Amino acid sequence: MSYASWAAAECPLRIDYAIEAIREVRRMASARLGVLGVLYGRLEGDTLRIVAARTAPAGADEHTWAKLSAAAPEGLVAAGLFAIREEVAMSRVESEVLRRQFPAPWQVALVMTRDGRAGFFAQEHDGTLDPASSRGTFEVDEALELTTYLFGPEGGERPKQSRPMRSFAGGFSPAVWLLAGVLALMAGYGLATMKTAKRLQLGLESRGDRIVVSWDRAAVQRASSGFFEILDGPDRVTRALSPNDLASGHLTYLRRTGDVSVRLQSNGLDEATRFVGRAPASRLPEEIAALVHKSTDLLAKVVAADNQARDMQATIDRLSAKITQGKR
Repeated sequence: MSYASWAAAECPLRIDYAIEAIREVRRMASARLGVLGVLYGRLEGDTLRIVAARTAPAGADEHTWAKLSAAAPEGLVAAGLFAIREEVAMSRVESEVLRRQFPAPWQVALVMTRDGRAGFFAQEHDGTLDPASSRGTFEVDEALELTTYLFGPEGGERPKQSRPMRSFAGGFSPAVWLLAGVLALMAGYGLATMKTAKRLQLGLESRGDRIVVSWDRAAVQRASSGFFEILDGPDRVTRALSPNDLASGHLTYLRRTGDVSVRLQSNGLDEATRFVGRAPASRLPEEIAALVHKSTDLLAKVVAADNQARDMQATIDRLSAKITQGKR
């Protein structure tokens, strides 16, 4: 199961969400507004991992919400609620449901629009939650089924029919059907290409204590800027990317822990990936040696400056003595 991450500096909680579960909410969002449901997951330290989602009946009362919360899949608990709305903001209804049915500090709300814009709402460090604005929005793409339908589940073309073509009395000629099939294939290919072009294709490669993050340069070819975010254990690192940075297609980061989440936002796209592995060896001796070397250089400069100041003072004293003797 693939995951992406959401985090905000204002919130102590990080959210890892299963991409397929969020896409299921996206498919619900494509159907209609006003849908509410329950998110299921588990709490791992300061990280909430969301694994599944289930809709609630229209007009669900407190008893129904309690039953849905208790019906969590094995190994999971109710992690909060999701809502499909016209904007990424919580209404009074969702705020009340979250307050009454999901009161734990780590329980959250996910709000998604019909066009796939989404945002999590979580308690901040002071225990408050702003229902009018998410601390970080992102885009959710709904997986296209047209490509699979046209080209088959293995990605190749459908087997050609071995039967000879025949006329259809009272219907379209075989040539018309053939033309329609070619047009459908071209449309499917075009949609698949558009879909690919809308992805950053964010990748991650481990090279010892360094990780190399890469992306599709064509997807950000005309972007004027980008935003790079790294969650390295408890640390959060952010960096603005220039057009030259984006054109390079990669960035190298020296990690400090064995759990690093990477997020890139540019050209209206937002993708995340994660590295989980062995923590790097301690670099403390190397850092101490570097500091000692730096302090030695600074001390040498201080001594040189002090000697120079003494020489200048001696010169000033000699000049002062000559001036005094000349006046006599």
